[in-house]
Amino acid sequence: MKKILSLIVLLTFLIFPENLYSKIKNTKISYANTDHVVGTEILFDEIYNIDISGGHFDATAEIMLTWNGDVSEFIKKFGSKTIHGEKMDKFLKTIWYPEFLISNSTKKRQKFYSTLSVENGKFELFEKFGTRLTVDAEMPKYPFGNLDLYMEISAYSGNIDQMLFKPGKIKIGHKDSDGHGHVVIKGNWTFVKSASEVQNRSSLNHGGKEKFSYLISHIEVVHDYWDSVQKIFYPIGAIIILSMLLNYFFPLNTERSTTAYWRFYGNWVLFFAVPTYKFALNN
Repeated sequence: MKKILSLIVLLTFLIFPENLYSKIKNTKISYANTDHVVGTEILFDEIYNIDISGGHFDATAEIMLTWNGDVSEFIKKFGSKTIHGEKMDKFLKTIWYPEFLISNSTKKRQKFYSTLSVENGKFELFEKFGTRLTVDAEMPKYPFGNLDLYMEISAYSGNIDQMLFKPGKIKIGHKDSDGHGHVVIKGNWTFVKSASEVQNRSSLNHGGKEKFSYLISHIEVVHDYWDSVQKIFYPIGAIIILSMLLNYFFPLNTERSTTAYWRFYGNWVLFFAVPTYKFALNN
């Protein structure tokens, strides 16, 4: 009975994941003493190439930044139009707008396109981009357990006195793409939930004495452990069964316990083990 209870406890520990967001501490941010409060909304179009051993993943995302400003000149020139390209670049040189970088990116983000418009008396700066993001890929319970795919967006042209991010919605794909064959999170991973937080962090920029606003989005995914069971435990189980059959039909006795006979058994083990490991480690 004790062995059965111990087994149940072990399986519960392996299968049921820990709460990844229990360590997230949303620091209370005061927006009263900053020049610009920048509202944010992030949508992930694609999350793919999740590499646990490499500690990174690729993402295609969209971000919407909104802030209060003098929109009269924009309305005078463009009305209710949405501008992009050269027109947008020229106009942005005449106003203040939030600039950001992705601090946990391994390379410069690839900007696909961006637009600027005015909605409800606020500027709206939209951008779609792709990037590779680093991640803490430690999964002690692998193939069981959850993984936190996070993206850290940092302001760099203005400190917290000039701008602060305000967390908004984190979306996984567009609603109208559901049911049309589009899968946002690629591979053997399933979306669990999302969260966002804002932090003020010091930087070497500006002499290292100022703090800058960070917006951190979290996407929690769970690994499809049944796929791992099929790739790892099924082949290992097959080796065990075949070994038992070999031992049953060709039992090892004292008369045949020679070096050659052990080599015969060793060759059989290697014959089954090599393709099993290749299959288990595939992808």
